[in-house]
Amino acid sequence: MVRIQTLGQKNRALDILSQCLHKSQSITWLLNKSKNRLEALRALTQYCFVEANEYKGAYISDNEKGVMFFYRLKDVKQSFSLFSKKIILACKVTGWRNAIRVVRLRKIMNRIRPTVGWYGFLLTSDSSGEIANRLIRKEMFRRADETGLPIYTETMSPKVRIAYRDLGFIEYECIPHPHVDCHIYFLKRNPVKK
Repeated sequence: MVRIQTLGQKNRALDILSQCLHKSQSITWLLNKSKNRLEALRALTQYCFVEANEYKGAYISDNEKGVMFFYRLKDVKQSFSLFSKKIILACKVTGWRNAIRVVRLRKIMNRIRPTVGWYGFLLTSDSSGEIANRLIRKEMFRRADETGLPIYTETMSPKVRIAYRDLGFIEYECIPHPHVDCHIYFLKRNPVKK
């Protein structure tokens, strides 16, 4: 895994994320219905990249088939730059009503999620990315184990929840999603002591 540094790497990462998320109920509920969905999704993944990059956590696999937005929670800081980008995102992608919903939802999630550890925000690969998935997993686990810090993530997909549990994550909280007929699963993987 390498930090995303070039425009080509960034565009490839956004392509992978858009491809993966375009049918995801956990994302599509917040997109403005009057906008072109793919365009709106691209703007949303662009914002997610900016946020992860600001926290030094935007990575792409060496074979450019996997993307990992993964950073230490202590690196999360509120900045005027990110705040202004959130406002622009609200205007372009979600619309004001959904923007307010997102802010409320993130506040709930931030209250539940601990503030010390690693955070896996978006972890995915293209359809041929089984090797990339293993690289993402290996890199996340290596960092967590070396630092002695847990990894936190959330999902709204029952299938992804099972996959995380198979990888050694435990579910420490589950809440109903306030705007979609699904649940938000909060997952944690403790570091392995060597």
